[in-house]
Amino acid sequence: MPSNLLDERSWTEPRSTPPVFVAGDEASAKADVITLAGDAGFSTLDAGPLTAARSIEQLNVLVHLVAENQFKGALDRIAPSISVTG
Repeated sequence: MPSNLLDERSWTEPRSTPPVFVAGDEASAKADVITLAGDAGFSTLDAGPLTAARSIEQLNVLVHLVAENQFKGALDRIAPSISVTG
């Protein structure tokens, strides 16, 4: 993920903090990443084993394609979200 996407100063209003997807095979490393993301103000979603990283990458590809085709490349106009209930 490009680092500028994590810079909230570049986000348009209303600002919503995107979740960080975490995938990995080593529990302690995953816990460290979750802590770092939390310290930076992000919520995290556990995507499972490291093999899930490819799916996370494809989600980002989809977001870019929607921005290109629906919003003429204006990535700042799209803010996908995941609702967590219960």
